Amino acid sequence: MHKLYIFAASTPVISKANLRFFTSLQERWSRQESGLFVVEGLKALTEAVREQQTPEYLIQSSSFKTTSPLFEEAEIISDSDFKRISSLKSPEGILGIFKIPLYPEELSFPAFALENIQDPGNVGTIIRIADWFGIPEVWCSLDTADPWQPKVVRSSMGSQFRVKVRVLENFSQQLSEHASKLQIAHMEGTSLHEARFAPDTIFVLGNEGGGVSEALLQLPAVQKVFIPGKGEAESLNVGVAAGILAWSFENTPKTES
Repeated sequence: MHKLYIFAASTPVISKANLRFFTSLQERWSRQESGLFVVEGLKALTEAVREQQTPEYLIQSSSFKTTSPLFEEAEIISDSDFKRISSLKSPEGILGIFKIPLYPEELSFPAFALENIQDPGNVGTIIRIADWFGIPEVWCSLDTADPWQPKVVRSSMGSQFRVKVRVLENFSQQLSEHASKLQIAHMEGTSLHEARFAPDTIFVLGNEGGGVSEALLQLPAVQKVFIPGKGEAESLNVGVAAGILAWSFENTPKTES
């Protein structure tokens, strides 16, 4: 774990350079440039430590109190400086800064593929669903909400340390190479009651308002799946849809791909 440059004072003071850097991690460009992201809150940090993850920096506010021996090495800074680093209006008072995981290029299946999903809460929820159902990977397009931003990390509740979360720079191209494995959530698809899944299925979930792009829908050999309902709601939240698809995948006999 790296040490912060903190000057001796009655109230701990962090260096201006460190303060600027840690605050900048709220922005995607800084996370991409540094390869670091923020995990905030005692529960999420405990999950990270449980998964053998070591923070590059561990920081707590001067008013934060914990009896957990896991965080004895945290550097203490003033409450006002901590609030600048935090993305929360009312921060708990402890956060860690971790390396964004890097994985081998070879993809694992099954997987969720998220195209242009904008709501960070939805992205975090889908990562958590993947973790719950043992789906090993979640792939994000470049125009999907950054999976390492604070809102996504909070929503995933530590699942990002158990699921391989990737941002695919050539999302459509890479999915086209696995077109026969794609199951696209779509209103005109085969009813989920009748759908069959291969062990290496890729569930494609699209934008909250616009759905999956035509470029993916027009790929040869792709399959579409529809979640039937009885009410009058226009559609399902994409996170809810992901949970239903994952449950169905888990409880449906598999076919050859």
